[in-house]
Amino acid sequence: MLLALLLIAAAVATAVVVYVTFFEGGDGGEVVLTTTTAAAPSTTTTAAGEGSTTTQTTSPPPELGELVVAVGARASSALVPEGANTYEAANLLDGDLGTCWSEGVEGFGEGEWARLELAEPTILTAIEVANGYQKDSRRFEGNPRVQRLSVEYSDGTAQVVQLYDDMDFQIVTPPPKATEWVRLRIEAVYPGDTWKDTSLSEVRLYR
Repeated sequence: MLLALLLIAAAVATAVVVYVTFFEGGDGGEVVLTTTTAAAPSTTTTAAGEGSTTTQTTSPPPELGELVVAVGARASSALVPEGANTYEAANLLDGDLGTCWSEGVEGFGEGEWARLELAEPTILTAIEVANGYQKDSRRFEGNPRVQRLSVEYSDGTAQVVQLYDDMDFQIVTPPPKATEWVRLRIEAVYPGDTWKDTSLSEVRLYR
């Protein structure tokens, strides 16, 4: 009984993200299945008015490596702005979980993508992805979140990553190859209970 209680307490105290990654070479080579478990970094929640909350990102965890600043972002589509709210791919790089990239096509946006450009070919050690629209719980649950994400690189390598349906960062481990850009393509979604605009809030790249 004591052992069971200790295990439950450890599970509650540590947020853990588990995902499955498929590495696929651009030349059609062997596909390798790997399973990774990683502790999610902490976040800080601040009031945003009207009873809602906005979750802001904390400083990047140093154990993941050096933060890489992307020099640009573009997407296959983006939701039309609503007042002061914009939904372009640049929102993935602004350090704010209260903004997001939302695809802008009919349906749930399977096949739509956002591409992050690097200043030079870089070997990435980790990619953090904040799934869904994390401005507050209503928007997170109301909009679709990415269930399966294809992470593609300039050399033709691609990973298919199963994301959890959680308001936190999830860590993808890229292949050890230099890339000039990273493209995130929506493959499947968790449907929202109000809207159909699949979203990602933030992406952080490390080397």
